[in-house]
Amino acid sequence: MPNPHLLLCNGANLSTSSPEWASVAPQDLWTSGRKKNVTIEITHITDPMVESLPDVVEDLVELAALVYAADQCCKRTGPKSFDYGDKWHRHFRFEVGVRRPDFWKQRKVLDALVETLTFLSDDNYEFAFSKWQNPPKFTDYLPDFQKSGSPPNPPERVMLFSGGLDSLAGAVDEVLVNRGCPSRS
Repeated sequence: MPNPHLLLCNGANLSTSSPEWASVAPQDLWTSGRKKNVTIEITHITDPMVESLPDVVEDLVELAALVYAADQCCKRTGPKSFDYGDKWHRHFRFEVGVRRPDFWKQRKVLDALVETLTFLSDDNYEFAFSKWQNPPKFTDYLPDFQKSGSPPNPPERVMLFSGGLDSLAGAVDEVLVNRGCPSRS
């Protein structure tokens, strides 16, 4: 298995006895607590909406942040020459503490999660879910929202920016040509 990465998330322990994972040094990822190294801050959500989020939605937001953090901290390896992508693909194993492990362990849910992430990143994924004993309240991720007590001013415009050359060209056009003003149509 080329380029393996073992991620132990939110206090989960390695649950597999597979020898291929025993030799991989794990990386810990935490979305809360004193060991927190993954930041989640969502600011444009209303109080009633936040108070009624189902546990699986909170788990999904945290899971998305953990996968994103793993993508950023686990670099792809391999030479710059053509190698059929053998060293480009990463193999991730996430051990994740969640609120609803019964939901995430369902075969159809797990298959959909792995299939979606594999399609998006062209990497290989394994997940093992366990019960997160003391998860934070979702509102803990909303410090700016809690301070104001009311929703922030809505944005006048939204512009997508992926960091690619096409997005950069669009941003430059917006700032320099349109001076950040709404389109004149």
